[in-house]
Amino acid sequence: MALVAPINGARIAVPPAGQVPPTREDVGAAVDYVMRLQQHRKTEIQPTPTLEEIGNVHVHLETVTAKHVPAEVAPGWFQAALDDALAPIKEELVKTGQTLVKIQRENAIARNTQCGDGLARPFEIITTKTNEDPTKAPHNLPHLNNTSAICNLSHLQVSEYITQYDLDTQVNAVPNCTYDRKKIMIAQYVGCYAVLFS
Repeated sequence: MALVAPINGARIAVPPAGQVPPTREDVGAAVDYVMRLQQHRKTEIQPTPTLEEIGNVHVHLETVTAKHVPAEVAPGWFQAALDDALAPIKEELVKTGQTLVKIQRENAIARNTQCGDGLARPFEIITTKTNEDPTKAPHNLPHLNNTSAICNLSHLQVSEYITQYDLDTQVNAVPNCTYDRKKIMIAQYVGCYAVLFS
């Protein structure tokens, strides 16, 4: 349904109803109508348009402008072609992001190897296999910031770290893998090579 400009009490000519959707000419006619009403009000020739009438034509102008669809709309096939062209780029970006995450993890592990027992310089948090912080929800595991934190892990926490760090294969490769041996595996995974148990 075409947008019809509101009438006014000053008998200023109302532009004809526009097209659906409004064209640039319709937008121009709405702008012209606003300007004519404002100019007439300034002349103070009676009857003058009220502020409410000027407000109504401004609202009309905003509505026409908002519903205006530029003629330069891309053809329907364009979005599909663009998506096809961008698909390999998006794929490469995902791979690059995964590589960056891996590099960040490896750098954090390398820095941890320089921290000794972590008491003077705490270990950095090493993310899980799904790139999650194990100290935050849903895991809520203790921060392995030093050897004491690793040694104080409960059986349940050790099991969870083994799962989150994907160490199950290594654990299964050691016959009768002890609780302390699992802690050593976790420590080495995060870059701690200090002696845990004397």
